[in-house]
Amino acid sequence: MDSHQVEEECAVIRERAHTAVSENRITIDPMWNREALGYNIHVLFDRPVAEAFAAVQQTLLALEPEALNVCPPETLHISVAWVLATLKTYPRDKDVLWQDIKDRSISELRSICSVIPPFKLVFRYLIATDSAVIAVAVDDGSVASIREQIATGLPIPPETKNNARIIHTTLFRYRSTLRDPHRFLSAVDSLKIEILMTVQQLFVRKETVYPSLQSEVEATVPLGK
Repeated sequence: MDSHQVEEECAVIRERAHTAVSENRITIDPMWNREALGYNIHVLFDRPVAEAFAAVQQTLLALEPEALNVCPPETLHISVAWVLATLKTYPRDKDVLWQDIKDRSISELRSICSVIPPFKLVFRYLIATDSAVIAVAVDDGSVASIREQIATGLPIPPETKNNARIIHTTLFRYRSTLRDPHRFLSAVDSLKIEILMTVQQLFVRKETVYPSLQSEVEATVPLGK
């Protein structure tokens, strides 16, 4: 999606969520900080980007310190694609299944990334949904291209559903209802961000505590090499 399409998509997401959040009909995350296994493909952030998001988090956390679970800045990421989704069950043990598809998955991902050069993206939109607070980014179409090729090239089981249309990172999840949902929505909507980063590599990661509070890198895959 181009920047105009992303803006329109964000408007749709925001409008859909506003009524629920304003009425405090939010989804409290039952899996926060619980063991959960997944194998997924991520973009990770360098220190300046993580620090920029940390500043955003502190601004919003001050408004609702009891209601928000803060995703630690060092764990923030973009989910490019799920291979074995963390909150999904499969007919076979995930670790066993991963060993069967690991080599081909990483090899295919290296092939895909070898012909895609490093690219820039910029986070411009904050949205409070009924389940999380997210930051949404715009790029040059590289993420969509990678996602399309992953869907057709990697041996991803049919149980895994990759339907993402936007590029986002999750800043908060909810642990209770909001004290003042209208004030919180207003703050999120009025907070302007412009966080630029260059994506130079993707990471295949094993997640063990949700949401990526603990994880291990299975492979680092550079772009354009």
